[in-house]
Formats: sequence, C-alpha cells, structure tokens
Amino acid sequence: MSDQFTSSTDFGVQIIAKGEYEDRPYSDGDIYTVEVTTLRLNPAASSEWQSANAYDSFKTAEEWRRNDDKQQAKLAAFNQKIVCLLSLEDKGSISITQAEAATEVFTVVQIWKVAPAASKGVEGGGAS
Repeated sequence: MSDQFTSSTDFGVQIIAKGEYEDRPYSDGDIYTVEVTTLRLNPAASSEWQSANAYDSFKTAEEWRRNDDKQQAKLAAFNQKIVCLLSLEDKGSISITQAEAATEVFTVVQIWKVAPAASKGVEGGGAS
C-alpha cells in the first residue's frame, strides 16, 4: 500500500495492506465491522517492541515477576503508538499481533458493533 514509513519522531510503521468486512457470526446476532491492517515496523519501533517483550532476558521467574508491571507498561505504550499512527478511533476491541514469519510485521485488528440483530433483518450467518 505504501512504500513510506509513517512516523512520529523515530517510531514509525509502513502500511502493507488494509481492509475491512462486515461480519454476522450468528444468523440472529449483532453485525460487526472487522478492520484489519498489516504493517511493518521501522527499526526504532522494532527495537521498542523487542524491549517490551524481553521476557527471555530475565534469569529467573522471580526476576520476571518483579519486572512484569514495567514490561506491561512498555507494551501498552508501544500499542498506543501504533493506534495513534494508524489514527484508530476507539470504536471497540483492538488487537495488535506480531506475525509468525517476520519479526517486524504486525497485524492490527479492530472490531466494533455496527448494528444490533433486529435492525438489519438479514438472514444467514458468517462473514459477508
């Protein structure tokens, strides 16, 4: 999608792909919008991610537990930067997940309810 990194100071991301779909998981259930963005971190953002997820750098489980609050705060700050760079509104649940195959590639998924079950009257289920 873009060959440029969007950055806030040194922390930046490159949007690789973005899309959304409407989902109705149950035939009589609510309707949701699912928005998915695949992005790549620049070196500064990648370094921050690695710092927030450095659990294997602790020598003992006790040391890890003592530092868990600090690590969770680093992870929350990292996630907030991603949300800000993508200009995501607080519409609902947001999940930020690292891809298995490439350490600098992440998927951001945001899901929010767009209509209660009774308002659209659509038959059938699953993604549309």
